[in-house]
Amino acid sequence: MYRFLRGDITPLLEGMLFARERSKDSMPGGNHENRDNANGTEPDAETDAAADAWDDPPSDASDKETLSLQPEQGQRSSLGRLTKALVALVVFLVALILVTEVAHVLREMGLADNLREAFFGKPTPTAPETLEDWIEQAENGDTAAKREEAAKEILRRGLEAVVATLDATTELSDDAMLHSEPVACALAAQGPDVVAALTTALNSKKENVRVAATIVLGKLGPDALEAVPSLTKAVSDENRWIRWYTADTLGSIGPGAAPAVAELIPLIEHNDRFTRRRVIAALARIGPAAKDAAAPLKRVIENDPDREVRKAATTALYQVNLEEIVAEAEKQADEELRQLMRQVREGDEYESVTATGTLDKMGPVSVTAIPTMAMALRRDNKWIRVAAIEFLGNKGNQSREVVPALEQLTQDKAPEVREAAKKALQQILGKWSD
Repeated sequence: MYRFLRGDITPLLEGMLFARERSKDSMPGGNHENRDNANGTEPDAETDAAADAWDDPPSDASDKETLSLQPEQGQRSSLGRLTKALVALVVFLVALILVTEVAHVLREMGLADNLREAFFGKPTPTAPETLEDWIEQAENGDTAAKREEAAKEILRRGLEAVVATLDATTELSDDAMLHSEPVACALAAQGPDVVAALTTALNSKKENVRVAATIVLGKLGPDALEAVPSLTKAVSDENRWIRWYTADTLGSIGPGAAPAVAELIPLIEHNDRFTRRRVIAALARIGPAAKDAAAPLKRVIENDPDREVRKAATTALYQVNLEEIVAEAEKQADEELRQLMRQVREGDEYESVTATGTLDKMGPVSVTAIPTMAMALRRDNKWIRVAAIEFLGNKGNQSREVVPALEQLTQDKAPEVREAAKKALQQILGKWSD
């Protein structure tokens, strides 16, 4: 029908106009002047008289003649109205076709929505109602605020809603693991409030839910301390994805994950090299609280077939033996240097920060204080941590053994510490990305 109207409308219009002209010609005296003029002749007196007789019938016409003329006049009037109606319909259809064509072109050009907003404003978005709506917003909301709003509502709905969200946004197979990073970040933005639900989710029968819970907990860092007992059980899971992400999460918690060390040590010699790497990295971030791992780490350094695992073990051994390394470094230092190193570790904010600045300006000999600065990273005062971080960054590649501790500090609660740690990692490694 659309093609017919668009392609065959001209003959229809011509036919209607022809019919209208014929109707005029068929009237007694109708359009006689035009017809005669068209033939190049002037209307004669007899024709004019006939026309006048038609326009002004004689008063003495019989009733029969008058009645016979009325039906003809009604037919002419009806035909005229029908013709006008058909012309109007055709014009309307032509206009409709044109509007449709223009709308199609605008849609193709991507301008339809812009014009709609220009004339009518932006449509008011429909507020989410169902859990599925909130999950959709948590995953695809166009701002972090909207995604976090959805995560807050999901958490408000309770454990089942959180588990359903993790289940809906995480896929797990032997070869791949896919999860929604926006959802994980939005849930982690709820802070300690979400830990209880995630800890319970670690006991889910669904593996994809368990691995998703460990990923979110890993983003919370030390705030996930409450989950350590459940994470300790999960780190030996048969599913490699769960083992890997659980080890990462324990490492992000740091020294607070010390209760998991006994469960981590046997995994240093796991037959999966990626499990070995991640467990060793976790022990490095736990630090001196994992000193019981020193002997197994030495065996790994000597015997492991994987080069990356051996490198990770070397760094981890430095971290877990840090107290002994610091004691040995201070023992070998001269009196002035030893006094400054002790002030860094034990002094108040002013003494520690001042001593760190003095050591940083002492030239090559200052590298002796690197283990001491690594210990200072664990102090409670944020400005002491910032000063130690800046010292380590200034030493560049010579501070590479401290990288695990600096990585952990990128999740520190103090923004000054986080920024200083990222900058130091740039100086040591040459790059850093969030």
